[in-house]
Amino acid sequence: MKTVKVSVLIGIVALLLSAFISFTVPSYVFADNVGDVAVEFTMIDSNEIIGKVQDLNTTFHILRNNSIDEMTLEMDDIVVVISTSTDATILNLQVNSYNSNDNNPANSKGITLNDDNIQEVSLLSKALEKYRGTNNLGDVFFNDLSLIVSWPPGAPLKALLNDQTISIGEASMSRSQFNNTVKSVSTKSYSYTSICGDYGRVRSASFPSYFRYVFPLTIEVGWTNTNSYVGTKDVYLCNGRCGSDCGPGSMVWGLTQDIGLKNYTQNCLNHDECSLWKGFWSLECMWIFGDSTVDYALPQGVQKDCDLPEIKSVSPSSGKSGDTITITGVNFGSSQGNGVYFNDNDNPGKIISWNSSEIKVVVPGWADISATIIVDSSNNGVAYKDNAFSWNYSPAPQW
Repeated sequence: MKTVKVSVLIGIVALLLSAFISFTVPSYVFADNVGDVAVEFTMIDSNEIIGKVQDLNTTFHILRNNSIDEMTLEMDDIVVVISTSTDATILNLQVNSYNSNDNNPANSKGITLNDDNIQEVSLLSKALEKYRGTNNLGDVFFNDLSLIVSWPPGAPLKALLNDQTISIGEASMSRSQFNNTVKSVSTKSYSYTSICGDYGRVRSASFPSYFRYVFPLTIEVGWTNTNSYVGTKDVYLCNGRCGSDCGPGSMVWGLTQDIGLKNYTQNCLNHDECSLWKGFWSLECMWIFGDSTVDYALPQGVQKDCDLPEIKSVSPSSGKSGDTITITGVNFGSSQGNGVYFNDNDNPGKIISWNSSEIKVVVPGWADISATIIVDSSNNGVAYKDNAFSWNYSPAPQW
């Protein structure tokens, strides 16, 4: 693990710029009881949401007035207000928190939330997550809650972001200063790296493991590495693929598109692994979310789908050692790859012929009764087909 120190404004603004994207979808009335807490809604429409969580002594009110969305969340004696508005060029955001008996909340320096406060907001956020994408104003509310949960520990919950100023707590800088600071930070620069050739293989991913706020303008960032399979054989069947979920018709920023469905990149692998370990809406993952989004939408201006290998069929699907079987599929490569294996890389079959759509291979001396066929196509990655061949015992062939 390594740590670096960067401007706290850059780290948090990365989240602010990413967390307030919502989609225009039909209105929906939330259920009264969701998740682990009982959420009671007294008003839900396209311009106003009012409700409470009796178990947590929490109330909320989200109001849309013209182009401004304002959320007020009251937890015991703490009040959090988040206002957002978006024009064609810039996001305007204001975050404030204060004690409920404060007579001048506008001058509050911001409340530093404790673990219990964060846990309460997290419970409410998780309860509402299943409804994300069903109500536009509800999405704004969910994103507001995610912002609170992801706020760096120790940082006051107070921020301003507009075309002139960016501030967190009592620390601030002009927009031009911020832009110049961003340009000078070399610890996180965008680059596009395709990992098509590692599809089906283990590859290292890197993502922030924590943020630690240091008053007034510094945040310590810890980084960690993980190793996981790209695309297959892992928690995510499409691990490292750019775009939401694993199926077709992914929606990102309101664009339902088929691009990116076979686009595997290092940035998207980093973000997938971060989401697995830290949670999609965590500040750590939002810090790197922008890079994966660029990979998904405009990787250097041209979509770069991978020519992924895929096993369509194995014939015959059962036999004994020494039998020749035919594997059909796509993108095996015009020249012979690294090999065909039965269950693991220590059990190769002898290749008789190989082209992009068909491989003939001799069954090796042993295989599981129900074997996984592995085609390592070298440049295009690795294809797996579980339970593809039933092996009948016989003496090993003499090659």
